Amino acid sequence: MPLDFDIERPNEDETVLVLPYVRNFEEGRTNHGFRDTRGRPELIDEIIEAGTSLALKELLRSLAQPTSRYFSIGCDLRTWPPTEPDDPYQAAGYVQLLSSDLARDAIHRRRQMLFGRALEAHLDGHVGDDDWVVRFAVAMVGAVELGGPEQVWSPVIEFSALGETEAEANASAERLMLALRDFVAPATALQSGRDEAS
Repeated sequence: MPLDFDIERPNEDETVLVLPYVRNFEEGRTNHGFRDTRGRPELIDEIIEAGTSLALKELLRSLAQPTSRYFSIGCDLRTWPPTEPDDPYQAAGYVQLLSSDLARDAIHRRRQMLFGRALEAHLDGHVGDDDWVVRFAVAMVGAVELGGPEQVWSPVIEFSALGETEAEANASAERLMLALRDFVAPATALQSGRDEAS
C-alpha cells in the first residue's frame, strides 16, 4: 500500500459543528466535549479521547503551544480487531484542526485544501514500511464563541494504521501521530534548530 491518502471535496456552506460543543454519550458516542487548549498544553492530559497514546498527546501538546499555526478541536484513537480472519488490526481515529488565525486563514477553504495536499506529500515521505490509510476533508465550523467568524473551515484528518497484531497497529499509529506533529506543529522544533545555529 503503504499510504492510501484521499482528499474529500467539502460540502458548500454546510456547518457541521459549532464550538464549543458539549459532552455527548448518546447512541454509543464517547464524546467528552470541547476543551479549548490554545496556549494551555497542561490540559492535554485531561483529554480522555487521546487514550494511552503518548504520540497523540505529544501532537496535541504541540498544537496547544501559543506559537502553533493550528490547534485541535477534537480527536479520537482506538484499536479495532480484525473483522475477517485475514484482515489486519487497525489503530484508527481522527484529529480535527482549526487555524490559529481564525479571522484570516481559517476562512479560506482553498488554503485548507492545499494544506491537505501538502500533508499527503509529507506523509508519503514518512510512511516507510507502515500501512496508513488517511482521509482528509475540510468541514465548516462555527467559531464565534472562540472569538472567530460564524463560519470557518476546519481540516479533518481521519486515519487508520494497520498491523498484523494489535501491538503492531498501535506502534504504527504512534509513528503516524509523530509524522502529523512534525507537519502541523513544527514551530518548536524549528525554533530550537535556529537557536542551535546562532
